[in-house]
Amino acid sequence: MDSDTIRMKSNTRPRIDFVTAAVLAGGKSSRMGFDKQLLEIDRKKIYLHTAENLLDIFGDVLFVTETPDFYKSLPVRTCSDIYKGMGPVGGIHSALNHTENQYIFLLACDMPVVCKPYIDYMLDQALGFDACVTLKGGRYEPFCAFYSKRVLPELEQSLSRGKTSLYYFLQSINTKVIPEEQARAFSPDLSMFTNLNTPEDYEKYLRREL
Repeated sequence: MDSDTIRMKSNTRPRIDFVTAAVLAGGKSSRMGFDKQLLEIDRKKIYLHTAENLLDIFGDVLFVTETPDFYKSLPVRTCSDIYKGMGPVGGIHSALNHTENQYIFLLACDMPVVCKPYIDYMLDQALGFDACVTLKGGRYEPFCAFYSKRVLPELEQSLSRGKTSLYYFLQSINTKVIPEEQARAFSPDLSMFTNLNTPEDYEKYLRREL
């Protein structure tokens, strides 16, 4: 298969067509040593792997990236940060500004595992809240999470003041928090939160997939 070809896993229309899947792909990748968008999973770039998995679930997929050329041949949309260098808070702000849907489902480009049953469950929990995140190890997991478009005014205020803490932002809005034990019912090892930050993380993940 061509390296920039998307292989859809089903021919049915995505069930979730009122949510945009937003992938933050603008990190510095300092611990990895090279652009994490170029990692390979199943002999394809990780952004292709992620796009394939998300397009099988969502009707709209958006990558927040400073390298939109990577995505030109893919059936996804791209945008860049409006507030540069502000981390995930800036990425969420940009994604919400570039969707007409009420919610985004947030993922990072270095998170290779997409768990559809847990996404379905989280979406049901998220409705009516400003955000829906999982508590893991006593901390909020800001990715594999849902955010509502109605938090844009608060995000604007935080970013204009230079505040980039996602933890404090989540505490300041109406956030639905899913306990870790509930998440483990869908994935005992919480694989949907796997994050490939370092070469060691990447090698460990590849060994597990063999």
